[in-house]
Amino acid sequence: MEECAVAANAMCAKLYKQLKEIGDVTFVATVDANIMFIHLPVEWLEHLEKNHYFYTIDHSTGLIRLVTSFDTKEEEIDRFVHDIRVAKASHETLMD
Repeated sequence: MEECAVAANAMCAKLYKQLKEIGDVTFVATVDANIMFIHLPVEWLEHLEKNHYFYTIDHSTGLIRLVTSFDTKEEEIDRFVHDIRVAKASHETLMD
């Protein structure tokens, strides 16, 4: 059982590391385990919701909950972060 928690926490740490490199991602609390709460720009949510499952706590503020598990794959983390970068770039293009 312990190795399951270690795997889930490691994937969450990887996700955290990649997300903190992206501007406009705000962490609501410290990330100590396999769950995080973040604010994303609302404009990004529609793009992300098409391809990923996560719990939206408050759509009006972009507050979402992300949870990793023992079977979360690195490719899933990379794909999610890639799609956040795409959403950000798309929004920035619209703002120019």
